[in-house]
Amino acid sequence: MTFVSFQHAGRSDIGERKRQEDAYGIKVFQRFDKNTSNGQSNRRCMELVAVLADGMGGHVGGAKASKITCGSFMTTYPEIEGSIDRRLLLSLDASNKTVSKAIEKDPQLDGMGCTLVGVCVDQSGVHWISVGDSLLYLYHNKKLSKLNEDHSLAPVLNNLRDRGEITTVEALHHPKRNMLRSAVTGDEITLVDLNREAIPLVKGDWLIMASDGLATLSYDRISKIVSKNSSKSADQMAQELIGAVKKKAAPEQDNITVVVIGFDKMKSPK
Repeated sequence: MTFVSFQHAGRSDIGERKRQEDAYGIKVFQRFDKNTSNGQSNRRCMELVAVLADGMGGHVGGAKASKITCGSFMTTYPEIEGSIDRRLLLSLDASNKTVSKAIEKDPQLDGMGCTLVGVCVDQSGVHWISVGDSLLYLYHNKKLSKLNEDHSLAPVLNNLRDRGEITTVEALHHPKRNMLRSAVTGDEITLVDLNREAIPLVKGDWLIMASDGLATLSYDRISKIVSKNSSKSADQMAQELIGAVKKKAAPEQDNITVVVIGFDKMKSPK
């Protein structure tokens, strides 16, 4: 299937924090495919690239890290040739190097970092790359599924719970449950989640990217909101998700950022 049109929107809220440390970017552009036999560009392909970053809470420069990471990723990706997974990896690497250079220039920024989730959508479907614990969901056939891995300690603790080594209470209330095992900090990135095969998209599908501030809502609650608003605009979808978090009014609510991409019209390639 080939997508013909889509809609997208991004929304942020500061929550109960003193500053906004989330950042995001969305860009639609046309890329020319090169004929492998003669190296000539002979086909225009429309692509959407989006990235979302969450500054590491409690670290100096978290807001700066997320901003420069998104900026570097969005600048780099459209300019790189090759497969989508190669371009995603190189864009992540460029973002990480940008953070490293910023710290070298200003040592007071040492310790800053952020998560990153980046997606590319083209005629083959959706590709993604992620580092950290920001969220990526796909709403397909009236079902919401989480696509990317969680690089916090939470899944490790859950595994220990499932093996009977710790209790459910210990797993859920562990003081380091939200500590990241991987992040964009300028140092070597230890864990990267990259899908190398596109997931096809059809009419009515939605992609939801979010910082972990959205995790104040349960999976079931997020699923119900997306389903209820699946026929509305992308902006309405984003507003409803953030509005539900604000309505819950959790103490010390983290920043919330949501990027939604809806696929409206599809047709089979000729």
